[in-house]
Amino acid sequence: MGYTTGPFTLSTAARPALRHGVFFSVWQRTPGGPWQVMLDAGITTPAAVDFAQLGPAPRPRFAGRANPGRERVRILDAESRALGGGDAGLTPNDYARRIATDVRLHRDGAPPIASRAAVAPAIAQAMSRMSWSPIDARVSAAGDMAFTYGRYRQTDHDQRVIDGYYAHLWLRDGSGAWQLAYDIDLPATPP
Repeated sequence: MGYTTGPFTLSTAARPALRHGVFFSVWQRTPGGPWQVMLDAGITTPAAVDFAQLGPAPRPRFAGRANPGRERVRILDAESRALGGGDAGLTPNDYARRIATDVRLHRDGAPPIASRAAVAPAIAQAMSRMSWSPIDARVSAAGDMAFTYGRYRQTDHDQRVIDGYYAHLWLRDGSGAWQLAYDIDLPATPP
């Protein structure tokens, strides 16, 4: 399993004005088979994004042994219970504890944000609660990388609710703990 991400530009005959964005794709292959895209999510950005300024991309650090089936159940359970937030949902503090130091935050209409130091306050400013309803998860054969996707519900500080879809990439650190490395949200309707 692996992933690719980067900037894109798009124009069509119907819409000749150049549009900018960021793509995120997760790839997987069976032994001896071709690579296949398992997840593809993109956001629009107001201008071109210089990925060099974001720093090195997140990478898994786990080198131990793992049971991918068991890890899949763990991740689905953690997301559906909002990572310990229970029925009340995930708070900004809960979120900050589960993200990688080199996390990337992708939100439609804005450039990506990189690093825990920048992402945690951005999330704290944007929401008071978040809940995730995962649809599926896949874990790499090595048990060091996983992706999930599903629906989210975010409540901001004024109690407005935003519903949409998410894609997450989870990587394990050296001790085996899962950390959120990429968080991509696509609102069902713009806020």
